[in-house]
Amino acid sequence: KMDRVGNIMVKRISKGRIVCRRSTDHCETNNAKMLELEIDKPLKLFDMGKFQHTISREMRRDNPDWGKVRQQAISSLAFVQGCPEVLDQPVWIMVVNIVALDLLRSRLDSVKKVTLAADDETVGKIGDKQQGKEED
Repeated sequence: KMDRVGNIMVKRISKGRIVCRRSTDHCETNNAKMLELEIDKPLKLFDMGKFQHTISREMRRDNPDWGKVRQQAISSLAFVQGCPEVLDQPVWIMVVNIVALDLLRSRLDSVKKVTLAADDETVGKIGDKQQGKEED
């Protein structure tokens, strides 16, 4: 279930084991935390607040790793425990938070527009200076 903020909640209602794998801003996707769901106890599979914080932190970095940020919008649920790799599990579901990916895309688009506008402004100022030198 997704709430209006964009968090994704999951709850186990069966007797069978369900293990979820989620990435967080503190670990790489390959080392994502494996958590077993408890019966009738909701678990936040995706935290939009942490995701937005991760986006903000990456925007401040010199070389942001947007691939890592995108991977944080993907979680998986496995119905059999034992294999460390999701694709090695016999039964699994991958949950992709499209809302989070759209948020990331819009943030990146706004950064690119600001960067392009700043570059255009800089080019315009340099062009004005060069024209002034030619006139002298």
